[in-house]
Amino acid sequence: MHTNHFQLMSINSRPHQGHGMQDVANVSPKGRLVLRMRFKHYAGKTVLHCHILNHGTGA
Repeated sequence: MHTNHFQLMSINSRPHQGHGMQDVANVSPKGRLVLRMRFKHYAGKTVLHCHILNHGTGA
């Protein structure tokens, strides 16, 4: 998320300990994150994306 920072609450159903604010998180293949975010200055849609480039190549 590059709009607002968030708190990472859990990774793969395990509570995450460091609840500091961040704007990136690593996700394992087929992994699951729970995060908490407050949208302050943005109305409408926002962007959530992945930086693993091979998602778009069909690899």
